[in-house]
Amino acid sequence: MFLFGRTAPQIEAVRAAIDKYLELLDTAIQRSIERGGNELLESMAAAFAALDGEFKPMRMGEMLAANVIDGVLSVGAAASNALYVIVVQP
Repeated sequence: MFLFGRTAPQIEAVRAAIDKYLELLDTAIQRSIERGGNELLESMAAAFAALDGEFKPMRMGEMLAANVIDGVLSVGAAASNALYVIVVQP
């Protein structure tokens, strides 16, 4: 994913993997909401249902899955910056 010169097959493989990840997490989230008992997901689903406008994502599960990716990338950036400071200024 972090290659400088990605080939078309590599780009397609990354796209397919991301699509599968979004589908898997979306399915798990929808199943959990339908089963009930998770107050956090239920409140998030209610807030998501109240959204309107042309930029509203199609499914809440896909939106959450994309946000998990963003969160992991942010944590990775924060951790690498912290490690850099520790190594440079012991």
